[in-house]
Amino acid sequence: MKYSLLLLLVPFVSFSQTKTKDDEIKKYVSEVSSDSLKSYIGKLVSFHTRHTLSSVDDRNQGIGAARNWVLGKFKDYAKNSGGREEWMFTYSRKTFSRMENE
Repeated sequence: MKYSLLLLLVPFVSFSQTKTKDDEIKKYVSEVSSDSLKSYIGKLVSFHTRHTLSSVDDRNQGIGAARNWVLGKFKDYAKNSGGREEWMFTYSRKTFSRMENE
């Protein structure tokens, strides 16, 4: 009898936990501003091309400029993290050839 009562309560316990998680997700989603998202997209478009062979040194155009802007945004977000976030670039240079035997 004890086990059957326990089994009857399990769905209610798991439902209440799901409800709490759903409420937390709704809270985070409500904090997203569609105007901010539109401005971010507009800013990325302003860098023109962001393909991987574009300039990494140009401060106004290409993948390097977009990368620097995104890093700046993440650093801004990190200021409100209480020290739990840190953002930086890591560099590695690799060379590739189009053919294996080159």
